[in-house]
Amino acid sequence: MKRLFLLYFMIVMVSTFHHPSQIQAQSNAEWTIMVYGAMDNDLEKYIFADLQEIQIVGSTPDVNFIAQVDRTTGYETRGGDWTDTRRFYLEQTVLPNYTLEQKITLTAEYFAGQGAGTVEQLAQELTQIANSDSALFDRIFQVNLIDVNFDLQPVEIIGEADMGDPQTLADFVAWGITNYPANRYMLVISSHGSGWAGLGPDYDSGQSMLELSEIESGVRAALDATGVDKLDIIGFDACLMSQYEVASALQSIADFSLAAEEVIPGQGWQYTEPMQVLVNNPTMDARSLGQVIIDAYVNGYRAAGITKVDLHLLDLSQIGQVITALAEFDNIISTDLAVSLTALATARQSAQSFGIDPSVGDNGYFSFIDLKDFMQRLYIQSLDRPNLLNAIDRLVQAVDAAVAYSSADEYLPGAQGMSIYFPLNTQMYTLFGGQKGYAFASTGAQLWNGLLNDIHETINNQIDPSSLSVQITQAPDTGNLYDPPSIYFNYSGIGINSVKAVVLLQLNNGSEVILETSLIARTVTAELGQQLYEYLDFSPRDTNIYTWSPKISVLTDGNQSVPVLLVPRGISEALIRGVLLDQDFNIINDAVLIYNGTTQEVTNVISFAENGAPFQLSPEPGTYFMPIWETLSPNGELAVELSQVAFDISRELPQVNTVAAPDGMYRIGFEIIDLAGNAVFDAANVTIINSGLDQNWQRSNLFTLGLSFLYPLDWSEPSLFFREDG
Repeated sequence: MKRLFLLYFMIVMVSTFHHPSQIQAQSNAEWTIMVYGAMDNDLEKYIFADLQEIQIVGSTPDVNFIAQVDRTTGYETRGGDWTDTRRFYLEQTVLPNYTLEQKITLTAEYFAGQGAGTVEQLAQELTQIANSDSALFDRIFQVNLIDVNFDLQPVEIIGEADMGDPQTLADFVAWGITNYPANRYMLVISSHGSGWAGLGPDYDSGQSMLELSEIESGVRAALDATGVDKLDIIGFDACLMSQYEVASALQSIADFSLAAEEVIPGQGWQYTEPMQVLVNNPTMDARSLGQVIIDAYVNGYRAAGITKVDLHLLDLSQIGQVITALAEFDNIISTDLAVSLTALATARQSAQSFGIDPSVGDNGYFSFIDLKDFMQRLYIQSLDRPNLLNAIDRLVQAVDAAVAYSSADEYLPGAQGMSIYFPLNTQMYTLFGGQKGYAFASTGAQLWNGLLNDIHETINNQIDPSSLSVQITQAPDTGNLYDPPSIYFNYSGIGINSVKAVVLLQLNNGSEVILETSLIARTVTAELGQQLYEYLDFSPRDTNIYTWSPKISVLTDGNQSVPVLLVPRGISEALIRGVLLDQDFNIINDAVLIYNGTTQEVTNVISFAENGAPFQLSPEPGTYFMPIWETLSPNGELAVELSQVAFDISRELPQVNTVAAPDGMYRIGFEIIDLAGNAVFDAANVTIINSGLDQNWQRSNLFTLGLSFLYPLDWSEPSLFFREDG
């Protein structure tokens, strides 16, 4: 019987593969949902989970679910391990209701296939995990998509296709509309997202990217060929795509866009719940469907304990008003950019940021900030310029009108629906923006790039590198937890946008390891409407004092600890740089841990695609994170070294603790950076001796103001708050 079934299955598949003309156009459904799975990259495995989530609901006479999927080699072998491009009509499937014993066996077989051990050994380990921590076992089962068994028969095999080619996109959309006509259409593009730089890459097509102009031209060609005016929704199950530049490129091809400002978890959108709502209510409009998808996504990840998630529905008919308001803002602020440089810099530094570059942080290719959050922080610094305030008001109102529905968790307080590209200094703009095709990404990008270019030209004209200086005027020779060293210093310059304290420990070989970098700035808080906004003020004071409590940050899982450098990011976040390792401790990729300074917890792991696109990682069993150290050689060359301590991040993320700094010779210095990227540095040697003290205590860093007391080492440091009257 089994042989007969297999023979029948093969005959049906061969017949289908060679006769795609058998696909017949249906009478109009209410909705056709088209999934363009550009998964010819390291996200390959996740497309099958997405399609299976849709299959749990399945197509009906009123709702069509179709997909085009391109795969690659080396990432996922299930589902037949084909690597070409195929099209599917997603019918309902019933998932097996596995017992715990069956789940353990399936999981053991999966990891045995990955070379993790024998089925018997793995089954024993998994049984122990399931008995001691059922939630952890469920997470292992779900994250690795153990129950995914996508064996649906394709309606068409089109061979290897370049998913970064606009013609491939046009062909799929036209095919979908022609063969599955409906009253409303939604296109979901699923891949790595890079904001204005597009989506992809397609590994088997020369790392081809689907650029914004190609999305617009491809979809437009399909719509014109089929007589459809616009898509109802274009969605991006991809990172960083809820962006002004993206929306401006899409306004002619869709009514709404649906995307995230921030990076998204590898599992992407949650499909089953919102698609079930759609099938139950097939006449719902695009705005209602977008809201249902957003709520399912944000609430689902919140319930799973996954943070920094957001999703937004943009009304693309309103983007023209945003472009007009941004042009007006450009005209007004450009009349005297020199006066606005400091306010622009501090608003940019303080605004909600998204994405990250593994080497240069927020300054590079993914220098994205929330547009409204940025404008409101600029507003509170521009109260003496009524014309500029009016322009900002109109721009904020235009953005509000364009954001039809928006949701973000508490870890993204400034995510208000629409991001924009704004590199932090001139060197980075020249390297990653002006020379990387940004101006040609979309009409909106061309407009904003004009202002960016003016800003950076003004920076070059106004900023004199020789005016930037820093000098330590007084420093002690020694210090400890009970007598923390206070360093007095002076600095000056034009367009200063970063003042950092840097602590380096001198090693026996003459090199130094950087143990701390701290932003030195006043955090100014102002009320706008009923909302409080903050920005960082780096302007020099008459007396500049930095008191270092001689303690260091360590990353720990309770069993092992290693010193780490917390790299400041904005007002309340820090980054811990490192690498991902596999179960054999081979380096997989660069990675970054996100540390939330407000909650004092490590919240997320960010990894990077081959083209540098960041994405939120959901660590699989056998995944390790190893922090890196930044060091200075005796001749001053900066380098990185592996810490040689690896943390298993598949169960839970390691956390940050503080411990007393080891005895030794330290250099405590100050780095001042201006908007042009110029930097100066000065440092003093201080010997730290914490041995012999009760290292559970420290003295307050406010003793220079007459506030001297001991408090626990693991408490955060005291802060001073000043009213407007000083």
